[in-house]
Amino acid sequence: MRLFFVSTFIFTVLFLILAVIFKILSKSSFFQYRKRAQSILIMYASVLFIAVITFYMIPENKDEAHNDVSEDELREIEQTSLEFMENKRKGTLDEIEGVFANERSTFTFDQEKLAITTSRQPDQHTSLQVYFEYAEIDKIEVTHYMTPMVIGGKDMTKEREAPDMSLQQDELVFVESNELTLEEKSFMKEFPITQFTEEERFGHRGPSIRGKEAVYVQIPKEINVTRTSGQVEMIQ
Repeated sequence: MRLFFVSTFIFTVLFLILAVIFKILSKSSFFQYRKRAQSILIMYASVLFIAVITFYMIPENKDEAHNDVSEDELREIEQTSLEFMENKRKGTLDEIEGVFANERSTFTFDQEKLAITTSRQPDQHTSLQVYFEYAEIDKIEVTHYMTPMVIGGKDMTKEREAPDMSLQQDELVFVESNELTLEEKSFMKEFPITQFTEEERFGHRGPSIRGKEAVYVQIPKEINVTRTSGQVEMIQ
């Protein structure tokens, strides 16, 4: 934006200079230069008009929604990720600073036996981890926990979706969310059109921290989990 205002100011000054020159020539006896000056002025005005229109046609930078992460915040996120991995099997993720509940769901279940299944999307190599425990409650309570995710030095946590959760007869099914694929390009030069060529681009080299995630399931004590499939463990 600053470059645009500076360029506009320079173009305006040049425009005024050309206008003054044209005014002087129009009053002089050098009529042979008048037509040439008029042509130059028209060409300049056309270029300026096209430049302004082109500028407003350029898409806005939508990356403003992703905040830059400072070095101190990166260290805190790394520490949170470590504590997450150390405590995820203990059922205490809600006690760790920096871990947050991304989504909560409840299911009414009136049968005695329950199966818990996890699955992944096609072509994905990871599988969602689900941990369950029995509690003094009357409904099945599900919570998806996450740690912040940083890509290229920016907070991309909001881009991560919660898994699909559904109760199908006597089976609680979790399907991992679609794999998140991001591609970011930066440019060495600010304005020249050659910045869009492959040789002028380079991948963003900022720090990245993959967000951790897990699902906690609290089950009424009257219900017995008789079968599990996938990455499902009982909290001891």
